[in-house]
Amino acid sequence: MCLHQDLAALQTALELNLFSHVPVEGTISLNILAQKAGVDEDRIRRIMRFLTTQRTFKEPTTNHFGHTAQSVLFVREPGLYAAAHYQ
Repeated sequence: MCLHQDLAALQTALELNLFSHVPVEGTISLNILAQKAGVDEDRIRRIMRFLTTQRTFKEPTTNHFGHTAQSVLFVREPGLYAAAHYQ
């Protein structure tokens, strides 16, 4: 079962469209991701790092985030994205 903080981080990522802001191929820097999401860098860093511990995203180099096999499904499968967002 998911813990409250797991669900809160996922919900925040869905609300901020982080899955679509992160490129399917390659990575995005923290400052550009924060600009696209319209949220300050510190908040985005904390959200993304938490989701990285859940293997939702990856951080191959400091402050650069990319998709994992799990997160890219939210980009490629609109039905899955909608179901998760509904939850």
